[in-house]
Formats: sequence, structure tokens, C-alpha cells
Amino acid sequence: METPAIGQRGVSLTPMLSWMASAGANDYLVFLGTDQNEVQNAGQEDAVFQGPVAVTNFMPAELEGNTEYFWRIDARGVGGIAAGDIWRFTTAPGRAEDPMPTVNQMNVALDTSLSWSGRSGAISHDVYLGTDETAVTNATMGDPEFQINQAGTEFTPALPLAGNTQYFWRIDEVGMFGTTKGLIWRFTTGAGQAEVVSPADGETLVALMPTLMWTAGDGAAQHDVYIGTSEDAVNNAGTGSPEYQARRNVTNFTTPTRLAGSTTHFWRIDSVTAGGQITKGEVWQFRTRPGRASDPMPANFATDVAVDALLMWTGDAEALRFEVYVGTNQTDVIDATNISVPGGVQFFDTEDTTIDPGNYADGSTQFWRVDTIAVDDATITRGPIWRFTVATVDPPAQVTGPSPFSGATGVALSPTLTWAAATGAASYDVYFGTSMAAVLNATTGDTEFQGNQTNRNFSPGMLMANTTYFWRIDSKNTAGTTEGAVWSFATGN
Repeated sequence: METPAIGQRGVSLTPMLSWMASAGANDYLVFLGTDQNEVQNAGQEDAVFQGPVAVTNFMPAELEGNTEYFWRIDARGVGGIAAGDIWRFTTAPGRAEDPMPTVNQMNVALDTSLSWSGRSGAISHDVYLGTDETAVTNATMGDPEFQINQAGTEFTPALPLAGNTQYFWRIDEVGMFGTTKGLIWRFTTGAGQAEVVSPADGETLVALMPTLMWTAGDGAAQHDVYIGTSEDAVNNAGTGSPEYQARRNVTNFTTPTRLAGSTTHFWRIDSVTAGGQITKGEVWQFRTRPGRASDPMPANFATDVAVDALLMWTGDAEALRFEVYVGTNQTDVIDATNISVPGGVQFFDTEDTTIDPGNYADGSTQFWRVDTIAVDDATITRGPIWRFTVATVDPPAQVTGPSPFSGATGVALSPTLTWAAATGAASYDVYFGTSMAAVLNATTGDTEFQGNQTNRNFSPGMLMANTTYFWRIDSKNTAGTTEGAVWSFATGN
């Protein structure tokens, strides 16, 4: 009985042809081709003649796929040659060809798709993939190396491939009547993806100038760093994009400038092989702590600032509160903390963005700092050092222009005393009494002192008739007090 059987389909591309021995035969002449007439009429001089064999089987060179073949076996003995019958069979589909990645290709991307050229007669394709050549060679549909049976000629692995790894793959062409096992192809992937270390993906209250750290992917020689506030922009960025920061041969990167506070930032690390092959990384994210206080008022380096100026600034909307340090020694203001405030430095803990430190020394230079406290009541964004110079203020002029004029007589018993404004005066101390000496020598602790006021009039109430009264107005500002002259008047009947 002959093998393959007459008319058999799905025969291997490397079949073993076999037949029953013929009595008296010394050897056998084998004819094989794709043209029936040619095979039937062929002699030993024709191309379809495969040669004489002394056994009852013959393995031809690899045949074409999905092709009908005809073959004939002639028995040859001492009595001559007995021509055989014409037998036929059809091969299974041809082997898959044109692999992509190409055979032995290096630096293949981790998210690569496998593709190939299917052969005539194939109705589907069995895909095998793995890192062990022997396992992939011998795998069947029940083994881990089997990926899928599909109609298409492109396959994308479900997960990214491992970096810096050699892979083996095989495509079996599946026909209606048989399957043709494919050749073993191989490729090597590029560098593996970097893995995040710090800040952790999704971390919050991150410093404004963070040091990004990661673990290098397998085979990575360098890394491309991307940072931005748009996830899509970072994901799609290339080395010419604004999000691109630098190429590093270490696994850390400190941002060169402060990032925006209370903002979600996205970052990506691409692995770069020594040959320049790039493996795109995942996009990670973190959110910064509240930003630094800004827009100081008085402005930084302002001059001629009022001695009683309030301090104001713009704070981050997500700040919990602010810690403020004010003083005339820059080093002390720089070094101050809420648990160690140097002498001469004022400390304020406030939820507002305005404070009143009181009056400053005339002509002094003031240094101040506003630290922002985050919602966890522990994370601090240290502010910059600002400075301003206080205006130099001269003491006010002496008060003049009394009414009633000094020495007046017949003054009403309930008068209103007035005086002219003194240049530079912010307020006035009023003294009043019936003793010239007492009024002349009085201070704010004496009974003659009537109070400090900003208006320029004083009503002493109902006075006694035919009595001489004395009064004094001292002008005041932050630079000091200018004592006034003692004036007098006499009431009428």
C-alpha cells in the first residue's frame, strides 16, 4: 500500500513516500512532479526523475505548499523495468514567510506586533512565542508558548515584552486538511521600561523642586525625561517637545526650576539603549504641595516705606495657614523656624494674607519671609526672603495758630480751643490747666494731660468765670514729639 494514500490532502511538505515491495525487483525508479502527463511519460532523463532507490521509501526535498503532486514508482529487476501506476496527493499550506521583526533583529520595541506572509491554502494561523527555543520548537496548542489561532497575519502580544530579551516565535499555517509547522524565528527586544521609585505614582504634597528617581529598565544605557501638566502631552511628547527635559545616564533628575504649586504633574522615563533604541515608558503622576507665597507688599526692595505699613502677600489657594518671620537681621530671618525664633525676629501664625507687625524703626531695613503650611498641617513650603527700607521721618513742626490767641480775655465759659496743623504731625497731645508751671512741665501721666487726638480742636467743658487758663499742644509722629508753647486765656464774667 502506498503512502500518502491516493488523493490524500494536507500532506506534509516533507513527506516520506513509501510503497509495497515488488517481487523480483532489485531497485525502484522514483518519479515526482506537479504535471500528471509529465510524470506518466517521464524517463530517467527527465526532470521529474528523482533517482533509483534500493528501499521501498523515498523522502523528496521540501515540496511546495497547497500543491497537487503526482508520483510513480517503477520496479527494476534482471528481467527489465515494470512501470508503476500514477498516484497523487495534495500538500498542506506552505510555510509562513517574511517575518517582522526580521530574523535576528535587535532592539525590537516592547510593544511590537508580529507579522508575516500567509501562504496559499491556509485558512488560519497558529502563533507560538516564548523565550526558550526548544520549547517554542516543540510546542503544541496545549503549551504556554501557544498564543492564539487566528485568521489574520499580524499578532500583538497581550502584554509588553520583557526588555533586553531574546524571543523565539513560530507560525503554523493551518489548512482545511492539514497544518504546516513553521520555522523558528528569533529577535531581541530593546531596553526594558523604567520603573517608578520617587515620587510614587499618585503621591501628593511633593516638593516644588523634586528629585525624580526610577529603576533602569533591562539594557538601558540612558534615559529621556519628560515632565508636564498635561497627561496627553507627556504621553505623546518627543525630544523636540516642551515636556522634554534631558537625557540622563543616571536614574535620577532634579527639576531645574520650581514647579507650580498645588498642581498635578505627569512624567515619563524612556529607556535608551547604547545603540540609541528608545523604549517608551509609562506616564506617572504626582501633585505638588502648595506654592510659595508671592506678590509681597511692600514690594521686594521697596524704599521709603511707611513706618506703620502692613505686610501683605498672595498665598496658594490650597494653603492651610502661613508662618511669617519679620526682623532687621537677614540671617536671623533666614534661620528662623516656628520652634526656634531668634531674638529680634517677630513670628506670626495666621490664616490671613495680611499682618500688622507694628511700627518699624525709622530708616531701618526690614527682612521678612512667609512660609506656606499645607493641609496636613506639617508640610512646609519655605518662602523667599523679601526686604524693604523704611522711610526716614523728621520730627513734626511745633504747633502754631492758637484760638483763642494767647493772652485773650473775656473768653466764653465753654470755649472750643483750636490750632493750626503742624507740618509732619500725625496726632496731638493736649494739656490744659490753671497752673502755668503745671501745664509747662506736664507729661502724659499728669492730670493736665487731656489725651492724644488727630483732630485739631478741644472743648474743655464749662469753665469758671474770671479765671486764667493755660494750655499746650504737642505735635507727634513716629519720629518723636515736638513740645508746644504754653498759651493762656482769661474767661469773662
